[in-house]
This record gives sequence, C-alpha cells and structure tokens, in this order.
Amino acid sequence: MTITAYNSLGISQGNFSGLGGTGLVASGSEIFNGDISYLKFSDNGGFVSLSTLRYDSPIPEPGTLVLLGTGLLGLGAFRFRRKK
Repeated sequence: MTITAYNSLGISQGNFSGLGGTGLVASGSEIFNGDISYLKFSDNGGFVSLSTLRYDSPIPEPGTLVLLGTGLLGLGAFRFRRKK
C-alpha cells in the first residue's frame, strides 16, 4: 500500500509505502506536515481502515506571547500616564 499526500494545488507533499499488518494495528505509520488537502491510497487489492487522524494546530512560541504581553503593558501604562 502507498499513501501519497497532496497540497491544495495538487502537488505531492510526500508518500509512504509498505503499510501492512493484520488485526487492529498496522505495521507502519507516517506523519505528513504542511498544507495537506487530500490523501491518495494505492493498494494491490484488500481494504483500508483508518483511525486516529489528527490535525495539530500551531502553538504560539513563548517569545510571541512575551511580545504581546509587553505591548499590552505598554498600552496600559500609556493610558494610565495620559489620564494623570
């Protein structure tokens, strides 16, 4: 079996071959990163079963949060000083 991931423009973002197994657990796994719009499955007969599909949203970096907090503190200090 081969799994190929494509972006929104239809350009291949990578593939994974050799997925096989019996029962509930497959003997291979793959992580595709980036802009994935759809997956194409190619096999030589048989069937495919998927589970635990996950979309991870990006987590802001600590530096970004520090910059946001500093900006909010500066805005608050500016407004406080302006009222006096």
